[in-house]
Amino acid sequence: MDAQARAYAALVWLSTIAHARPHLLTERTADDLRDPVRCRAWLVRHEAQLPERVRPMADQEVEFARLFAGFFQSSFRVERRLWDGRPYYVIRTNPDEAAGRHKVATRKVPRALRRKRQAEADRLLDRALAAVGGDAAVPAVRRAAAADDALAVDLLAWGYA
Repeated sequence: MDAQARAYAALVWLSTIAHARPHLLTERTADDLRDPVRCRAWLVRHEAQLPERVRPMADQEVEFARLFAGFFQSSFRVERRLWDGRPYYVIRTNPDEAAGRHKVATRKVPRALRRKRQAEADRLLDRALAAVGGDAAVPAVRRAAAADDALAVDLLAWGYA
């Protein structure tokens, strides 16, 4: 829990300090912070500039970097802003995450687009099934999955893994 708390504190600190220290958060930094390996290298390079309260503990550097990078892979993004004609970057929440998962689920997708996505998903699953069992196995597996909900869930997880 300590690594997660420190990682989130570092996220808030970095967003707050980015205007005063623009070299800490740049467009390239945004790309580096999404990848755990490059994120760890960034943390090592800037360790002296981070306050003690947000630095990773020596035995938690890998975990900290994964958590910190995970924030940028899921819930946060780096956004470019202008102030007095000069660019700077801030960390913002992704709109979908800020709206909440229940809001995202209620968004309407046009019927034609939903059909197109479903057809593409079905084609991908059929290709995966054909690669394993041959073209003749696809209809039989589809029928079996339609009759058994547990098999359908397993098939879905396997097909897209």
